[in-house]
Amino acid sequence: QVVHTGQLVLGQQVDRTDAAQEIEAQPRIITQKFRDLQPASHGHASTRMSAADSGLLNRVAKRIFQQFADFFRCHAAIIKRSREAVYAWKPRRTRIPLFNRHERETAELIGLLKAPSRCILIHMISTIALCLLCFTLQQPDASKIEAPKTDSWRAWLDCPCGELPFGIWLQRDMDKWSAFIINGKERAAVPHVEWTGAELVLDITDYDSTIRAKPSEIAGRWSAKFASDEEPAVGVFEVALNGVVYGTFLTTTGDYRFLEGAFDGEELKLSAFDGAHAFLFKARMQPDGTLAGDFWARDAFHDTWTAKKDPKAELPDAFSITKRTDNYDLAKLSFPDLEGKPHTLADPAFAGKARIIEVFGSWCPNCHDASNYLNDLYHRLHSKGLSVVGLAFEITGDLSRDTEQVKKFTSVHKVEYPVLIAGVSDREKASASLPMLEKLRAYPTIIVLDESGKVRAIYTGFSGPATGDEYKKFQIKFEGVVEELLKKS
Repeated sequence: QVVHTGQLVLGQQVDRTDAAQEIEAQPRIITQKFRDLQPASHGHASTRMSAADSGLLNRVAKRIFQQFADFFRCHAAIIKRSREAVYAWKPRRTRIPLFNRHERETAELIGLLKAPSRCILIHMISTIALCLLCFTLQQPDASKIEAPKTDSWRAWLDCPCGELPFGIWLQRDMDKWSAFIINGKERAAVPHVEWTGAELVLDITDYDSTIRAKPSEIAGRWSAKFASDEEPAVGVFEVALNGVVYGTFLTTTGDYRFLEGAFDGEELKLSAFDGAHAFLFKARMQPDGTLAGDFWARDAFHDTWTAKKDPKAELPDAFSITKRTDNYDLAKLSFPDLEGKPHTLADPAFAGKARIIEVFGSWCPNCHDASNYLNDLYHRLHSKGLSVVGLAFEITGDLSRDTEQVKKFTSVHKVEYPVLIAGVSDREKASASLPMLEKLRAYPTIIVLDESGKVRAIYTGFSGPATGDEYKKFQIKFEGVVEELLKKS
């Protein structure tokens, strides 16, 4: 135990050579011992340390403080020989050497201090190294499963009759756990609760009963593959305290937005309906821990999919999917606005230090998210020189009907930037209307141009708010591109 007081009392000097040798040998002993104590790579080993290992740590700690004492005693012996030199000690401040007023004696003291300085430095470095080593060895293993959150949980027992649900209330004070089983108004305390790093153990000793509960295996990132799509996908799922599963699938053309459902340990069900799009994902957990199931979009489309849990699952960079060309002239690309008046993309009304062309459709759910984001960005950066224009590619091809639909879209989303009717949603026909793109691959596609009209970046698809961290990463990178153009101009 270390207690800071108003003054420091130092003892007699010890043999510095022996002390240095002791410290020099100690790290090798400790490193070898703790190499044998590293937990298994799968991260399910118990976090408890054995009594022998705990004793070893105590001995190491005592040795460290002994070396500090030896260090101070060395200094005390040296300073004592200077007769009038002392160390002034103040709590929470550095030690300040107060030397003899006479120049000759001060020089003598400096000479005395200089000789053993290397030994003192070895003492300090070795001691600090040992402290850091012990601190590192006692850190929790990052590979272990994250402990359950303290709150009300929905739990169930698997019975022949099906799922038997009940409630559990978890509490935690440092490393001490407590729990209550909830049945109606009753809150029955669980006598002993332990989190092993892999499962929650509830010992109901008065009934001689033990419950072992494992966190849902569905939470996390999954590398997914849809049978009809050559491109990869990523499933991102999380389980709320009430047992509801939330998540989405990220693809190279956009995400499936906000999905909700349940996982009973064997079957996963996720669905979404936004008024026009109806999605249903079902899958069963396979013996090898993978998922295999089906995907339906209303009654118009069906696909199968598989997934494997992969914390590092990622999609290709959305800024690299669509290639640009230099074979275009903005002055030759003309489209009518919502009042029927034609405009070229070189129109001064669309000029800016940084320019964005949003390729979208009112029928596209990801486009709704993208328009909300771009409208906010336009509102924030328009005064600094950002311009945005939307090019709507609609379903019917009827200019009058498509125009009315886009007007409703812009009204609902309160779009402030100008929007033009560019054509039909067919990708091949849309690609012909956008010669700056090698090929239109997704709705939405966001094109960033500089002040001269040269394409500087193309973002394919849209990772919206449902993707969580992916959405934040997109905003940081995309706005970095835009703000760099604003600065250059």
